[in-house]
Amino acid sequence: MDANARQVWLHGQLLSPPLTAKQFELLLYLSQRAGEAVSKDELAAAVWPEDQSDAVYDYQIDKMVSRVRERIGKEWIETVWGFGYRLRSKE
Repeated sequence: MDANARQVWLHGQLLSPPLTAKQFELLLYLSQRAGEAVSKDELAAAVWPEDQSDAVYDYQIDKMVSRVRERIGKEWIETVWGFGYRLRSKE
């Protein structure tokens, strides 16, 4: 993942078409906390800073995570039931 160029590389290939801006922000935030459980409230504040976190609903976050999983593979983002999500670390 190249945060400056806003590009995602998967298995040595540039992900094309690229992720949307919000999808990239979500994946970037999770990658910065790889291996850690991140709450949905924390994701809402990080990915939708222009909205009050109360204005971002769980289903919006769930749908965004689902779309990112479709693009990068379901195995990378784990659901932490009743809390949020975790990006699998490379280890």
